[in-house]
Amino acid sequence: MKHKYKNIIIIVLALLLIYFIYQSRVQNTNQKIYTNIGTLQTTTKYNPNTPGPKYNELYEVTRVIDGDTIDIAISGKNERVRLLGINTPESVAQNRPDECYGSEASLYLKSLIERRKVTIELDPKKPERDEYGRVLAYIIRDDGLHINKAMIQEGYAYEYTYKSEKYKYQNEFKQSQVAAKQSQRGLWASDTCAGKK
Repeated sequence: MKHKYKNIIIIVLALLLIYFIYQSRVQNTNQKIYTNIGTLQTTTKYNPNTPGPKYNELYEVTRVIDGDTIDIAISGKNERVRLLGINTPESVAQNRPDECYGSEASLYLKSLIERRKVTIELDPKKPERDEYGRVLAYIIRDDGLHINKAMIQEGYAYEYTYKSEKYKYQNEFKQSQVAAKQSQRGLWASDTCAGKK
């Protein structure tokens, strides 16, 4: 009888050892991936079959980082999202003062989406993530407002074309910037930044 229990204990210990070795290898692999994510330049185009954010799902905005970066809750975890096609003056850069209209851009974005649900739209012409691991997306508020475009229209963001690469709403965003500039809205006003970064 003692011999039977001894064999069971040995089997259980062997299974636990195998489990811990497997978990250790999985964690090391994940750690290598996350360590290298900052230096990887992804060229993979969006594939709707890959895990990650999907079209037409509502996500809760959990934090506004600055005028062009937010966090959304996806399956219980925060996912950092960089708004595509726009750039706002810096307001959270370490060791540098805020750029002209940076704080205002952050506050305006907060006013548009804080405590709101949003959908995201990935651009089939762009990678799903940037070199920092952030999701690259257009943000659509639950009432249909296109947040990226609204930031440009109201003069809180510049149209931003990364490395001369085309993107879906490029023409609309450029036209919105021209209109904001002509109307001297936000950062284009002579009593704010006059369009200077």
